[in-house]
Amino acid sequence: MNQRLKLNLILLLSVLSLTTSQAEQPPANTADSATDSASSTITPELAPKTTAELAAAPHSIVVLGDSVAAGEGINYGYRYDNTSLLGARWIGGTDAPIWQPPYPLCHDSAQAYGNVIANDLGANLAKFACTGATYQNGLVGQREYNGKIYRPAEFGTPSQLNPDYKQAAPDTVIITFGADDVNFVDIVTFCATGYTLADAEEVERIFNSVDVSATIKAKFTEKYPDQATYVKHKQAKLDTGSLFSSYCTAKNPGKPIQEYFWKLVNNGTLRKHYLDMVSAIQTAGKQAGKVPNIIFTTYHNPLPTASESIDCHDLLDLDRAEVDYLNTLEATLDRVIKDTLTGIPGVQVADISQVMDGHRWCSDDPWTYGLSVLWLNRDSQAPFHPTPAGQRAIADIVKGFIK
Repeated sequence: MNQRLKLNLILLLSVLSLTTSQAEQPPANTADSATDSASSTITPELAPKTTAELAAAPHSIVVLGDSVAAGEGINYGYRYDNTSLLGARWIGGTDAPIWQPPYPLCHDSAQAYGNVIANDLGANLAKFACTGATYQNGLVGQREYNGKIYRPAEFGTPSQLNPDYKQAAPDTVIITFGADDVNFVDIVTFCATGYTLADAEEVERIFNSVDVSATIKAKFTEKYPDQATYVKHKQAKLDTGSLFSSYCTAKNPGKPIQEYFWKLVNNGTLRKHYLDMVSAIQTAGKQAGKVPNIIFTTYHNPLPTASESIDCHDLLDLDRAEVDYLNTLEATLDRVIKDTLTGIPGVQVADISQVMDGHRWCSDDPWTYGLSVLWLNRDSQAPFHPTPAGQRAIADIVKGFIK
């Protein structure tokens, strides 16, 4: 089946599906039904603990970091359907997920990799991770956004230490951060929107807006509010022969990538934040009489490799050159983490960059929520975050670094 005929079929089916779903829209969930729905879809399936694992378990594990460490996305309850005539896509889910207390704005899930590891090893877990957390906004300072305080600082500073961290007295500290510092999810969303040079003024307005992140997402959902609109757009590009975007390539990264990503990488800010985090944790440990083992993770990569298909809804308007360039950005971030931290006494780097191999976007069983999730809920924070299977795979790698 050629691509145009395939798109026509998907368009017809997606319009019929949208009409049917609107006609049969159920009443909004009550708090109780939302809780029931969440509990039925997020029950973790964790491996039993072995005697050897229990014996080797550290007394206390602390997890710090961003949305990946928090388990963002899981409690929405999305499932991947690769059998639909509409094309493989995410289905189901709730618009009112229930997140772990005490800071529900952080979108913590009981199926995050830290929870899986602690359960496997019989360890005590104190997880302070929070969605959107950066070094300044979340780790050493309180996490806040748009006037809301999500939680107090996950770590703080040695002189103003998070009291819960101090009480946890960690033997091992696991940390995932950096992607939000360089706004990586915003970058992918910007690139997937498919701006061309004809949109240069709009791109400039986006970058100069008060809330760039919210504006990028709003523009994306405005352009692709549903699957039918996306398919029509794809058809138009085929008809005009305009298949490629003008930004998000090595030749023309675009201002968001230059300012958000390369600026922090090239001026050494990101590297300094990693080193400062290590110094602060070790200083606090010395003051407490116990310096913990520190494990940093790199990042999972859901983007298809150069030899894999990019024909799926989760990539939306990303073409091959853009996917390849975004892969280089992800590899650059991982390289900064490894080059900065490898060889420091008491610090290890758990490389999870290949953990999605065989389960990247456009595979039959992706372990990372894709951008097409936004067709179900435009406010969802799930895109680019690991599914329960993805978190389990990450846990299996990180667990091997715990002494």
